[in-house]
Amino acid sequence: MGGFLQTEHHITERLIREWLQRPVRPSAAAEILEVPAVIATTIGDVRTENQDRAIVARFSSDRRSSFLLAALCDGLGGMQDGGKCADIGILALLMRMLDCEAASPDERLRFAVESANKAIYQRYHGDGGTTITAVLLSHYGVAAASVGDSRIYSYSKSKRLRQISVDDTIAGELGRLKNTEPSNLDLEPFSHRLAQFVGVGDDMETRLYKLSDIGPDSTLILSSDGAHLTGPAIFQAIIETATTPYTAVSRLLQLSRWCGGKDNATLVSFRGDIRERLQIQENALYSRLELWDSSGKLDVVLEKGVPHPAAPIPPTQPEERSQVSPELRERPRTRAGAKGKTKKAGTGEKAPPLRPAQRTLEIELVKGSVGEVLPPAIDLSGPDASALNHEVPQATNSAESSPSPTSAKGDPLTAVPTAEASKHDSSADSSGAKEGVRETESQDRQTEKKEAGRGD
Repeated sequence: MGGFLQTEHHITERLIREWLQRPVRPSAAAEILEVPAVIATTIGDVRTENQDRAIVARFSSDRRSSFLLAALCDGLGGMQDGGKCADIGILALLMRMLDCEAASPDERLRFAVESANKAIYQRYHGDGGTTITAVLLSHYGVAAASVGDSRIYSYSKSKRLRQISVDDTIAGELGRLKNTEPSNLDLEPFSHRLAQFVGVGDDMETRLYKLSDIGPDSTLILSSDGAHLTGPAIFQAIIETATTPYTAVSRLLQLSRWCGGKDNATLVSFRGDIRERLQIQENALYSRLELWDSSGKLDVVLEKGVPHPAAPIPPTQPEERSQVSPELRERPRTRAGAKGKTKKAGTGEKAPPLRPAQRTLEIELVKGSVGEVLPPAIDLSGPDASALNHEVPQATNSAESSPSPTSAKGDPLTAVPTAEASKHDSSADSSGAKEGVRETESQDRQTEKKEAGRGD
C-alpha cells in the first residue's frame, strides 16, 4: 500500500491481532449490511473449541490498493494450537494484502497466502497449521485461492451449485479428474486426509482460481469442511429453497448439528455484485480498513500516516426470523458498547458516531472488547439505598439483624403475622398502656403530698 510506513504497519497489525483474539461466543452469526454479506459459525456438538475463523474486509484507498476480501481458515485440530494458527493465518493474509503493490488480484492473493504459510511455519515448524480459502475483489478483477479442504462454491439459477476450489486430498484430486464430488467415490478413509496445509513450509502450493465468469446474480460461498459434509445435493437444495442468504446459512449450520455436529462449521456468503461496494478514494488524506467477523466489527482509519481505531460498532437489534436455529438465536440490544465517538488524530474535536452497519447474533459483550458494560444508575448497596427505602432504620438487636428465611428456591420469605402473634402483640400493647397510666397516677399522688407538706 502506497505510503504504508513500517511504523503504521506495526500499529495496525497490533490492533487487528488484539481484535481477532478477543473473547467471542463459539456460535454466532452476523448479517453485514454495508457489503452485504453473511458470516456464521457454530462449534458443533462434539468439539470443545471453535477453531474456525472467518472475516470480511474492505479497504478503501486509491484505485490500485482498494479491495474487498472474504477469507476463512479452519485450524487443524489434530495438531498444535489450531485456533491460534487460524488467527495467525488470517492476520498474515490481511497484512500482506495491505502491503502488496501487485495489481493482479491472483498474484496479490498468492503473495498473501504464502505470507500466512511462512508466519505459521516460523512459529510451529510444521506441527501446526490451518486451511485457507479466500476471495479477493479489486478494481482489476476477481480471484480466489485455497489450500486444504475448505471450499469455495458459486451458485446461480442458470449454473446451479458449482464447487470452484479443489480439495487438497487424494479424494479431492481424483474427484477433480473424474469431475465428480469426492464423497461419491468409493475410496478408503485415508484418501480424505490433507495432502498440504498452510504452515507446512516451503512445499506448499497455493491453488489459484480466476473468477471471470462470476456475474452479479451469482452467490459466492466459503465453507469449512464441517458445513459441507452433508453432500452437494442437500447443500444445493437448501440454497435454492432459502429466500435469503442469511436463511440459507442458518439452515446449513443447523443441518450440520442435526447430522451429529462432529466438527466446527463456518460459512461466508456474499453476492457477485459485492464488487460494486468497493470505495475508491484517490485524493483522500486517509485510508480506511473495515473488518467484520461473526461477532462484530473493527474500523481502522489511517490518517496522516497514523492509524487509529474507530470505536467498535455496537450491534443493532435484528429482525425476528423464524428460520434461525436456536444456536443463532437473536438477543435484544443492550447498552454495552454505546460509546460511538472517537477523537481525530491531531485535533481536539470529536468525530461523529459511526452508523451501525450490521445485524449481529449471539454477541458476547466482554468489557474492553465489544464495549464496556455500563454500571447501574443508582448504587443499591450505597447511600442511595436508604432514599429508595424511605430511610428505614437498620435493625440493631440480634433477632432483627438475623437473615430472613428462604424458600426451597432460595427466594426470601416474607414474614406473615399469625393470629396468635397478633393477639400477643395487642395484649402487649394494652398492658404497656395500663402500666403507663399507673405510673402517671403514682406521680400525681406524690406531687399532691409534697404540696400538702409545704402548706403545713
